[in-house]
Amino acid sequence: MAVIRSQCGQCGVGCGIRAMVRDNRDVRIEGDRMHPANGGLLCAHGRALDQSATLDGRLLHPSVNGRSVGWDRAIAHVARRLTDIMTRYGPGSIAFHVSGGLLTEDYYVVNKMMKGFLGGAHIHTFWTGEGGLGALQRAAFGEDVMPAAVEDI
Repeated sequence: MAVIRSQCGQCGVGCGIRAMVRDNRDVRIEGDRMHPANGGLLCAHGRALDQSATLDGRLLHPSVNGRSVGWDRAIAHVARRLTDIMTRYGPGSIAFHVSGGLLTEDYYVVNKMMKGFLGGAHIHTFWTGEGGLGALQRAAFGEDVMPAAVEDI
Protein backbone atom coordinates (compact mmCIF):
# COMPACT_ATOMS: atom_id res chain seq x y z
CA MET A 1 0.00 0.00 0.00
CA ALA A 2 1.39 3.40 -1.02
CA VAL A 3 0.99 6.37 1.35
CA ILE A 4 0.85 9.77 -0.34
CA ARG A 5 1.01 12.93 1.78
CA SER A 6 -0.85 15.83 0.21
CA GLN A 7 -3.25 18.69 0.91
CA CYS A 8 -7.01 18.70 0.97
CA GLY A 9 -8.39 20.79 -1.90
CA GLN A 10 -11.90 21.37 -0.58
CA CYS A 11 -11.16 24.94 0.57
CA GLY A 12 -8.24 27.32 0.87
CA VAL A 13 -6.98 26.14 4.27
CA GLY A 14 -4.74 23.44 2.84
CA CYS A 15 -5.13 20.80 5.57
CA GLY A 16 -2.67 17.93 5.40
CA ILE A 17 -3.99 14.57 4.34
CA ARG A 18 -2.57 11.08 3.93
CA ALA A 19 -3.95 9.03 1.06
CA MET A 20 -3.46 5.29 1.39
CA VAL A 21 -3.69 3.74 -2.07
CA ARG A 22 -4.11 0.00 -2.60
CA ASP A 23 -4.00 -1.63 -6.05
CA ASN A 24 -4.02 1.82 -7.74
CA ARG A 25 -7.80 1.95 -7.21
CA ASP A 26 -8.78 1.69 -3.53
CA VAL A 27 -8.11 4.97 -1.71
CA ARG A 28 -8.53 5.76 1.99
CA ILE A 29 -8.01 9.35 3.22
CA GLU A 30 -7.10 10.47 6.74
CA GLY A 31 -5.80 13.66 8.28
CA ASP A 32 -2.02 14.04 8.46
CA ARG A 33 -1.10 14.32 12.15
CA MET A 34 2.25 15.92 11.21
CA HIS A 35 0.75 18.78 9.17
CA PRO A 36 0.80 22.17 10.96
CA ALA A 37 -2.48 23.45 9.47
CA ASN A 38 -4.72 20.76 10.92
CA GLY A 39 -2.71 18.34 13.07
CA GLY A 40 -4.63 15.37 11.68
CA LEU A 41 -8.12 16.84 12.09
CA LEU A 42 -10.43 17.06 9.07
CA CYS A 43 -13.75 18.79 8.57
CA ALA A 44 -16.74 16.98 7.06
CA HIS A 45 -15.56 17.81 3.54
CA GLY A 46 -12.09 16.43 4.20
CA ARG A 47 -13.48 13.30 5.84
CA ALA A 48 -15.58 12.66 2.71
CA LEU A 49 -12.64 12.89 0.29
CA ASP A 50 -12.23 9.14 -0.03
CA GLN A 51 -15.79 8.91 -1.40
CA SER A 52 -14.80 11.14 -4.33
CA ALA A 53 -11.30 9.71 -4.82
CA THR A 54 -12.26 6.89 -7.15
CA LEU A 55 -10.51 6.88 -10.52
CA ASP A 56 -13.50 5.42 -12.37
CA GLY A 57 -14.77 7.83 -15.02
CA ARG A 58 -11.92 10.34 -14.54
CA LEU A 59 -9.70 11.75 -17.24
CA LEU A 60 -6.28 10.30 -16.39
CA HIS A 61 -4.26 11.64 -19.33
CA PRO A 62 -4.38 14.60 -21.72
CA SER A 63 -6.88 14.28 -24.54
CA VAL A 64 -7.47 16.37 -27.67
CA ASN A 65 -10.59 15.75 -29.75
CA GLY A 66 -11.20 12.52 -27.83
CA ARG A 67 -7.73 11.09 -28.54
CA SER A 68 -5.03 10.50 -25.96
CA VAL A 69 -2.02 12.80 -26.50
CA GLY A 70 1.14 13.77 -24.62
CA TRP A 71 1.31 16.80 -22.33
CA ASP A 72 3.42 18.84 -24.76
CA ARG A 73 0.88 18.40 -27.55
CA ALA A 74 -2.09 19.14 -25.25
CA ILE A 75 -0.50 22.33 -23.88
CA ALA A 76 0.46 23.46 -27.40
CA HIS A 77 -3.15 22.87 -28.52
CA VAL A 78 -4.57 24.99 -25.66
CA ALA A 79 -2.02 27.76 -26.30
CA ARG A 80 -2.82 27.78 -30.02
CA ARG A 81 -6.59 27.95 -29.40
CA LEU A 82 -6.26 30.74 -26.82
CA THR A 83 -4.04 32.70 -29.22
CA ASP A 84 -6.57 32.24 -32.03
CA ILE A 85 -9.46 33.40 -29.82
CA MET A 86 -7.56 36.44 -28.51
CA THR A 87 -6.39 37.42 -32.01
CA ARG A 88 -9.90 37.23 -33.38
CA TYR A 89 -11.95 38.61 -30.47
CA GLY A 90 -9.48 40.32 -28.09
CA PRO A 91 -8.42 39.53 -24.52
CA GLY A 92 -11.90 40.36 -23.20
CA SER A 93 -13.16 37.18 -24.87
CA ILE A 94 -11.24 34.96 -22.44
CA ALA A 95 -12.72 34.11 -19.04
CA PHE A 96 -11.61 31.84 -16.21
CA HIS A 97 -13.86 30.12 -13.70
CA VAL A 98 -11.52 29.01 -10.92
CA SER A 99 -12.15 26.46 -8.18
CA GLY A 100 -12.89 27.80 -4.71
CA GLY A 101 -10.47 25.30 -3.23
CA LEU A 102 -7.18 26.92 -4.21
CA LEU A 103 -4.63 28.34 -1.83
CA THR A 104 -3.83 32.06 -1.80
CA GLU A 105 -0.64 31.56 -3.82
CA ASP A 106 -2.57 29.67 -6.50
CA TYR A 107 -5.10 32.50 -6.82
CA TYR A 108 -2.21 34.94 -7.18
CA VAL A 109 -0.72 32.91 -10.06
CA VAL A 110 -4.01 32.47 -11.94
CA ASN A 111 -4.82 36.19 -11.54
CA LYS A 112 -1.38 37.13 -12.87
CA MET A 113 -1.89 34.78 -15.81
CA MET A 114 -5.30 36.25 -16.64
CA LYS A 115 -4.63 39.92 -16.04
CA GLY A 116 -0.89 40.25 -16.61
CA PHE A 117 -0.17 37.68 -19.30
CA LEU A 118 -3.43 37.31 -21.24
CA GLY A 119 -4.58 40.89 -20.62
CA GLY A 120 -8.13 39.90 -19.67
CA ALA A 121 -10.16 40.78 -16.62
CA HIS A 122 -12.89 38.14 -16.52
CA ILE A 123 -12.05 35.81 -13.66
CA HIS A 124 -14.61 34.31 -11.31
CA THR A 125 -14.00 32.27 -8.20
CA PHE A 126 -16.60 30.14 -6.51
CA TRP A 127 -15.83 30.88 -2.87
CA THR A 128 -18.78 29.99 -0.74
CA GLY A 129 -19.49 26.66 0.86
CA GLU A 130 -21.69 26.14 3.87
CA GLY A 131 -22.63 29.70 4.76
CA GLY A 132 -19.53 31.04 3.04
CA LEU A 133 -16.00 30.32 4.20
CA GLY A 134 -15.42 33.98 5.02
CA ALA A 135 -18.42 34.00 7.36
CA LEU A 136 -17.19 30.84 9.07
CA GLN A 137 -13.71 32.28 9.51
CA ARG A 138 -15.09 35.56 10.92
CA ALA A 139 -17.22 33.59 13.40
CA ALA A 140 -14.29 31.41 14.45
CA PHE A 141 -11.40 33.88 14.42
CA GLY A 142 -13.03 37.32 14.50
CA GLU A 143 -11.80 38.18 11.00
CA ASP A 144 -11.57 36.61 7.55
CA VAL A 145 -8.11 35.06 7.96
CA MET A 146 -6.80 31.57 8.51
CA PRO A 147 -4.49 30.73 11.42
CA ALA A 148 -0.94 29.73 10.60
CA ALA A 149 -1.19 26.44 12.48
CA VAL A 150 -3.72 24.31 14.31
CA GLU A 151 -2.06 25.32 17.59
CA ASP A 152 -3.22 28.91 16.94
CA ILE A 153 -6.82 27.78 17.29
